[in-house]
Amino acid sequence: MAGFNTAITGLKSASTDLDVTGNNIANSSTVGFKSSRTEFADIYASAVVGAGSSNIAGSGVTVSDIAQDFGAGTIEFTNNNLDLAINGSGFFQLDNGQGSVTYTRAGAFELDKEGNIVSKDGKNLQGYGVDDQGNLLPVGNLAVNQKESPPKPTENIDLSFNIDAATVVPTLAYDPDEPSSYSYSTTVPVFDSLGNQQTIKFNLVEQSEGSGLYDMYAYLNGDPDQPLDIGGSPIDPADPESGAIVVAFDTTNGLLSTIGGTATSKLTIAGADSANAATTIDLDLAGTTQFASTSIVKTQQQDGYTKGDLIGVSFGSNGEMIASFSNGQNQQLGVVAIATFENQAGLGPSGGTEWTATLDSGSAIINPPGSGLSGSLRSAALEQSNVDLSAELVSLIEAQRNFQANSKTLETLNTVTQTILQI
Repeated sequence: MAGFNTAITGLKSASTDLDVTGNNIANSSTVGFKSSRTEFADIYASAVVGAGSSNIAGSGVTVSDIAQDFGAGTIEFTNNNLDLAINGSGFFQLDNGQGSVTYTRAGAFELDKEGNIVSKDGKNLQGYGVDDQGNLLPVGNLAVNQKESPPKPTENIDLSFNIDAATVVPTLAYDPDEPSSYSYSTTVPVFDSLGNQQTIKFNLVEQSEGSGLYDMYAYLNGDPDQPLDIGGSPIDPADPESGAIVVAFDTTNGLLSTIGGTATSKLTIAGADSANAATTIDLDLAGTTQFASTSIVKTQQQDGYTKGDLIGVSFGSNGEMIASFSNGQNQQLGVVAIATFENQAGLGPSGGTEWTATLDSGSAIINPPGSGLSGSLRSAALEQSNVDLSAELVSLIEAQRNFQANSKTLETLNTVTQTILQI
């Protein structure tokens, strides 16, 4: 009887359904796992041309496909910046260094001893390199290849302050060691070419009451024996009043009008870098005023910094890999590459929550996160399994029922056969 074979196909298909459902349940907590479902198709034997198809009982069932559900899982946040999740479509591209490329949604990455960003099984995360101008380079292994940030000497200072217009003109001859001999003083921290922090002290002396004219002097680390050349003013070490430049305010509105007789807010300082005499600093005094208000510093910024060590790596939503250093500087090291496919359902599972490209899926289309069809990136987050345990438990009951029903078919056919043998 053909019914025996029909029942056997049902048992095999139900058993496969149980295997698939059991695998889903087993991986309900696997990061980046995508659940599967068993798809069935009926079997009909070939009929003689012209025979009535309504008289064919069918030959059973077969598993036509085990299809994966690539729906997104829940994104859960972690405390590790190297944990990555894709918010949208796409896969991380991994390279094992031996020519094998796989794709995954499991973004639990870490740094190896050489600074490469790798998966838990040691495969390299792929991404774009960047040049000094921030342009993207060809896709390759993402790595933290910058372990320290070299020092940068101060080259620009933005400084603005207010000098109280009611300040009394000093009666003493200017003496950098005597604070009562100048009208206002402030200091700015700077860095030399070796990363040493120093200061520049600025002293301003009003020439006469209500003139709005101030002689400005500058000293390295506030040392009168280390006067600085500001605005090209000649310095006579024997004359403490040499090397000054005149800063003028409009006495009608208190705004800065000229420096050194020129309508500008900028001047150049030389000699402030004790490690490199060729370094000059551009000082911008824009916003400096002489109002009848307390003398205060309003803004103070400079662009130098000391040497820094790597303290961490983070990722932006657009995939930028940023290294942070102990000197407060950040540097872009690369951009994560996201792979998409014309037919992601055609990907072939390869274990380890990874897939490989096949003829059905087509070749990977690589883009930065957030561009094209690629989803955006979430740092310090992981995509959990998309398995719905409630639905899987129901599927388990259905598969069990189908298995038992096909077993009943075999039992019934066996009874019929025994009846025939007893005739």
